[in-house]
Amino acid sequence: MDIKPHSDIIILLDREFDSFEELSHLAVQWDADFRQLSAVQYKSSVFQAMTGSILISNVNFGCNVEQRGSTPQGMRTFAVLDSNCSEVHWFGHIVSKDDLLIFPSHGDVDSFSQAGFNVTAISIPEELLAEFFEQNGFDNISKIMEPGEMVTRTSQNNINELRYLFQQLKNILQKKTLELTKPIIHLNNSQLSGDEPQNQILLSIFNIMTNDCDTNRSTLHDLSSHRRSHALQLIINYIKINNKKNIPIKTLCYVAQISERTLQYLFKRELGLTPKAYIKGQKLYSIHKELRSSNQFNVGITDIANKYGFWHMGQFAADYYKIYGELPSVTFKHSS
Repeated sequence: MDIKPHSDIIILLDREFDSFEELSHLAVQWDADFRQLSAVQYKSSVFQAMTGSILISNVNFGCNVEQRGSTPQGMRTFAVLDSNCSEVHWFGHIVSKDDLLIFPSHGDVDSFSQAGFNVTAISIPEELLAEFFEQNGFDNISKIMEPGEMVTRTSQNNINELRYLFQQLKNILQKKTLELTKPIIHLNNSQLSGDEPQNQILLSIFNIMTNDCDTNRSTLHDLSSHRRSHALQLIINYIKINNKKNIPIKTLCYVAQISERTLQYLFKRELGLTPKAYIKGQKLYSIHKELRSSNQFNVGITDIANKYGFWHMGQFAADYYKIYGELPSVTFKHSS
């Protein structure tokens, strides 16, 4: 069973963003919540296109980001990090550039990424996937594909091949010059340079999943990783609920029943931030939202900042500017 050629192409978005603020506002239209957590401000970019019934996306973030949202309903999404991308905290798992990520059937997105995050994903209708797997000897796709999120660690060769195929399809959709005449892709020693890139991607995913089932399950069931992720999630939930309070580090340690050293390690490894920097980033994000929607007749910048524990207005303005690239007064003025 082959996916139909990409005669039906719709470029949904192909754009660079000088400011992460622009991207986060646009993300709201996709029912997504992108929160900038660091002051690093490299360019970000998003590419999204439909080819037939398949959606391909490439996202590049130039700063530390907390991501919440959802993938397309009725589809399963597969993703690969760029070869230069650092590790990502994804659904409680630490994933790397050698992993194939399979998003859960419920579609929710939950991850933290550091500056330089670059991921390419393909979303395929569940019916098409089931049909393909059945024709390749798996009459029940649920035998190897669970409804929840999955992480498959595979060989560098396999993941590089899939990464290349993603890039090849993206280039074709962008109508850039691409050499397709020489044999450059090999799957299980079978030359496939004449096939549609979509079909090659589907076959590559199939081969990785069917050849690496054991690796996949051991990755997901790593107990120590699960405990770390559970502790981090407890802390993050506590910070968000108590966002307007002054939260001591000792309190966070008590909430998760871990030492301060472990706390610092968790945040640095999985979010690329210290706990204090994450708390400050969440407070600034909440203030930013309020400044953008405030009625200037009823509340002022100082009132909003004080509510979240910022009392030194000069330092507050400097911290705010590092993240959002403008002073609080400018954001407040634009809200009118």
